Amino acid sequence: MSEADNRKRNEHVQQQRPSVRKLIYSEFEQQGLTKRNLEYMVKLKEELARTKLPTAKQDDTIQQTLAEIKTAQKNWSDC
Repeated sequence: MSEADNRKRNEHVQQQRPSVRKLIYSEFEQQGLTKRNLEYMVKLKEELARTKLPTAKQDDTIQQTLAEIKTAQKNWSDC
């Protein structure tokens, strides 16, 4: 089968897999973070997911870090 035949045969097929990273970004996008802080939180959450920490501890760490970042970000913008 040629490549053109394969494309024609499969053109109606789409893979509907939500990107895990997009889902993580959506969790933090409405928090009012800068792009750098948003990226930091996404990477932190991904790294915590790779650890053996209990989910509750991971969530506590995320919430605590998020609160600290928001406070620091607010203080920085007031200067």
